[in-house]
Amino acid sequence: MWGSAPGSRLLLLTRWLQVIRTDPRLPLRYLPDDWPAEKAQRVCHTLHERFRPEAAEVVARILDAVPDETWTKE
Repeated sequence: MWGSAPGSRLLLLTRWLQVIRTDPRLPLRYLPDDWPAEKAQRVCHTLHERFRPEAAEVVARILDAVPDETWTKE
């Protein structure tokens, strides 16, 4: 749906940061009953965790493919 898992996690967190920067962060008693902040946070965390295993695997493969030049220096 969103592409690769690492890309999805990056996009998700980027958009989440955009959302929380515009949230007034008022105490709940001052917000409408249907204010979506708590639900949005749960959804963000759920999706972030869903992408974690595949993203970690992709990143590990990429990092494993990068030569470690410290071993070749004397």
